[in-house]
Amino acid sequence: MNRLNTNYFDNFYIDWQNNEISENYVEFCQKQINNLSHIVPSLKKEKRKIIDTCCGCGFHSKFLIDKGH
Repeated sequence: MNRLNTNYFDNFYIDWQNNEISENYVEFCQKQINNLSHIVPSLKKEKRKIIDTCCGCGFHSKFLIDKGH
């Protein structure tokens, strides 16, 4: 299980900006969402929220909204 640390989205954004993510960033973002599916329940339990996922693709935001986060 992946843990959410303070650099989780910062590092993702840096990779995205530097084009270090493959051209198919949708696939990469889907993998990130799969990781988030394990993180969100624990955040809800702790009453914490993810404010911004930075990359701008929209997949993360939609996932979090769909999960009521």
